[in-house]
Amino acid sequence: MERLDRILILESWESLFPLSSLRKLPRELSDHNPLLLCTDQNKDKKPKAFCFETSWFRHQDFIPKVSEIWKEKVVGKNAVDKWCIKINRVKKFLKGWGLSLIGHTKKYKKYLKEELAALRKMEEEIPLPAHLLERKTFILSEQGRLLEEEEIYWHKRSNSKWLL
Repeated sequence: MERLDRILILESWESLFPLSSLRKLPRELSDHNPLLLCTDQNKDKKPKAFCFETSWFRHQDFIPKVSEIWKEKVVGKNAVDKWCIKINRVKKFLKGWGLSLIGHTKKYKKYLKEELAALRKMEEEIPLPAHLLERKTFILSEQGRLLEEEEIYWHKRSNSKWLL
């Protein structure tokens, strides 16, 4: 193994960003480790805008939950008021549910990564039995599915308005 993943900076740059730090992130698919540069500059935290995720359609709980919220009784002056109240309820639910889903996905990814590392370590010592080989294949396919979801997530955010 060679040490190829490095960063070079100028002293003038370091004087502009004295609180900078560099972390090596775990490698996933490549044989290189991604490097995360944090400049620790103060940013104003704005409330996160609601953003509908297309990956939510794939989740088994999405349609039943939205349907349940939509069917709740609403009191409003007219049809437009009722519709607005229903939309806001769904939006509020989805915002919290989406954050919860992200947290569960992160934990699941971490669990899969740890289990795969253990299987690979075991595989170096002895050939894996059939059930562990199937488990390894399942983990690799799950990681691929999760990476696909993440790609969809970032593709949606790649438009110029979101970047600005």
